[in-house]
Amino acid sequence: MGGVASLTASNLPVGTDAITAVYVYSGDAENLGSSSNVVIDAVVAAPATTTVLTAAPAAAAGAPIALKATVMGQGSTGTVMFYRKRSRGGPWSALRAPQGPELQLADGRSDGAARPCNRA
Repeated sequence: MGGVASLTASNLPVGTDAITAVYVYSGDAENLGSSSNVVIDAVVAAPATTTVLTAAPAAAAGAPIALKATVMGQGSTGTVMFYRKRSRGGPWSALRAPQGPELQLADGRSDGAARPCNRA
């Protein structure tokens, strides 16, 4: 007769891991130690959702507009860039803030604060 051991792990890093179970002989008079087969488990990055809001849907030419991007994800600490595209088409172009188009999310925060951003 055998036994079952179970483990639930939620702290594996993103990547591929080889996983095995090992029975360690510890005084069991009827069984020696043994190792299981190896299984491959892939942990993929959790999806993130980004939304952008503006304080006012229209602004006079040359007037600053305030934008806020919210990133919902697990420990989002990456970079947020704002882009614009003319309503009549054309390519996407980066909006330029005084500190540049990239806004770094602070460690442990899930959203970027509203910052003035001039139209490019």
